[in-house]
Amino acid sequence: MCALPSPVVEYIGKFIAETSSPGYFLVDKQGRLQEWGGALEAYGLKNLRAGDPIQGQVDFLVGLLPGVDTPLYCPCVDMGSGLFTDIHVFPGYGGDWVLLLDVSTEARQHRQLQQRLHDLSL
Repeated sequence: MCALPSPVVEYIGKFIAETSSPGYFLVDKQGRLQEWGGALEAYGLKNLRAGDPIQGQVDFLVGLLPGVDTPLYCPCVDMGSGLFTDIHVFPGYGGDWVLLLDVSTEARQHRQLQQRLHDLSL
């Protein structure tokens, strides 16, 4: 990975925080929820319980955890009700981190473009 100057890294972090409704989890290697935060209610997630298994609390993570030693990226996952998210799973101190980024606007734009291209091909 290339080294980026700190102002660029700060800008990227601020831009993502302002435009992508980030939410996150930390899940230990036994599959128990340790930490969470961010805009999780935007993803329909509430009433989470620390120390309980992530399975049953966050259904879309079934099969993704425990993670492996390399990051996993699942782009543009349909969360229902018009919400699309990029899911990032990566190892870190204390377990596996899960980062959710809202990409609904980009997904809608992509679908509209695909529909236009389809219409033009008819």
